Amino acid sequence: MMTVRSARIYFSLILAVIIGVTAWASTYESVWDGFVHVGREPWGLATLADAYLGFMTFYAWVLYRENSMMRKFVLLPVILFFGNIAMSLYVLWLAFKLPADASVERILFNEKRNE
Repeated sequence: MMTVRSARIYFSLILAVIIGVTAWASTYESVWDGFVHVGREPWGLATLADAYLGFMTFYAWVLYRENSMMRKFVLLPVILFFGNIAMSLYVLWLAFKLPADASVERILFNEKRNE
């Protein structure tokens, strides 16, 4: 069984790698220049579509999980702009609110829902 401690490690690694790759890439060219280059290539556009549809899939889970309308409203642009960095931070935020030995299901499902 995966625990919250495991999720903390897993999503911390994802966060570290994506921040590292983003920092490395930014030393070569700006985000905007990179976007222009990617936008000119069919596989670049396919990759962007795949990424943003993945972000929207993750956001569907956020909509299910969150009770707060304000968080639902704020998290969409944050996820769309910051992508996997925002997604990893969101899961880490949830994970650090729980005991380390708790089951990962406590992250995945909102226990306060009355469904």
